Amino acid sequence: MACLFKTEKFFDLFGSGTFTLLAIKSLQWSRTMYTRQRIHTLISCIQTGRLGLFLVARILYHGSDRRFNKARDNPSTFFIYWFLQFLWVSITFTPVITVNASSRNNRPLGWRDYIGWSIAIAGTLIEVIADYQKFTFKANPANANKFITTGLWGWCRHPNYLGEIAHWFGMFIASTSVVTGRHYWYSLLSPVFTALLLTQVSGIPLLQRSGQKKWGHEPSYQVYIANTKKLIPYIW
Repeated sequence: MACLFKTEKFFDLFGSGTFTLLAIKSLQWSRTMYTRQRIHTLISCIQTGRLGLFLVARILYHGSDRRFNKARDNPSTFFIYWFLQFLWVSITFTPVITVNASSRNNRPLGWRDYIGWSIAIAGTLIEVIADYQKFTFKANPANANKFITTGLWGWCRHPNYLGEIAHWFGMFIASTSVVTGRHYWYSLLSPVFTALLLTQVSGIPLLQRSGQKKWGHEPSYQVYIANTKKLIPYIW
């Protein structure tokens, strides 16, 4: 359908909707619904649901998503994007399904649950704030053709991606309170895949090329790049 209508408007809505549905179904299939399972599933659904709605709203507001400029009219390239989304759902989902499938959920909540959930929620908040700051910045006509350096964007160049990666890293930490053996490694795939995808494939590399094309000749942009870490403040 997306190829037929040459639109990306279904993309993020379908991805977040699929994740939310699978997360809820995995909780139902567990037939236990301990407090740990409910909280774990709820936190992940809030994150993916919020992200999906934001991305769809952004596309509707701007009319298109530049990520798909070279893919919209090319079915084979469009398929690659949809396949990456399939991988994203399948792999980032692992900390949720491994917890819901665990036979150890009757154990009391422990420090790894609380620390993991705290990191996950903090990651979501970072992403929400970063998305809001950038959206309002770009919505201001006075900022046309400018790049944002204020708020969280003054601490690192991609705070929204930092929040996304932190969220799934937190979900992995929380999952280790009950997940062991090979399922531990399945769960670890989530933050690792998210980090690799955003830092090496579809996130930061695309934005860096776009930024250099738009503002690379501006001294202020060169100073911003030189003085502001890419993802983790003061580190990288």
